[in-house]
Amino acid sequence: MDDCDAPAAGLILGMIQAATSINEQTLSFVPKLIVVAAALALAGGTIMMMLADFTREMFARIPDLLR
Repeated sequence: MDDCDAPAAGLILGMIQAATSINEQTLSFVPKLIVVAAALALAGGTIMMMLADFTREMFARIPDLLR
């Protein structure tokens, strides 16, 4: 899953709401929340590993910056 999952879910839901004339705000929020939660569940581990690697790299570079 990538950065366009929530907007894609919103677009699809917006088309469904327009077609059915349902204008409930929570109807568009809940599916977006589910899509984002699913994306985090699937890619959360990878994102955390990348963030940890980045943080280690930044701390390793601190001595070079102080020279």
